[in-house]
Amino acid sequence: VQFSESTKGYTDTFSLTLTAGANERIRYTFNDQVTLNCSTGEVYSLPLKIEKQTLKVSAIACDAAKNKGPQVSMTYTYVGMAPP
Repeated sequence: VQFSESTKGYTDTFSLTLTAGANERIRYTFNDQVTLNCSTGEVYSLPLKIEKQTLKVSAIACDAAKNKGPQVSMTYTYVGMAPP
């Protein structure tokens, strides 16, 4: 799974896009306690809105035979509003 943004601190809302190979389905979670497999987590379909909170996003890609790739995680730390 590829993330459109690397781990970072942020002040402004942004959209996070996840991509994987052809014919792969992405599953993701914001919950550190969840170990993802091809039947857990949320099915990714639209960019994720990252807004005013610190989040760790974890994701995997699964193929049609339910083979999963490695779990990849990025953390986005909300550092407050940008100065005027």
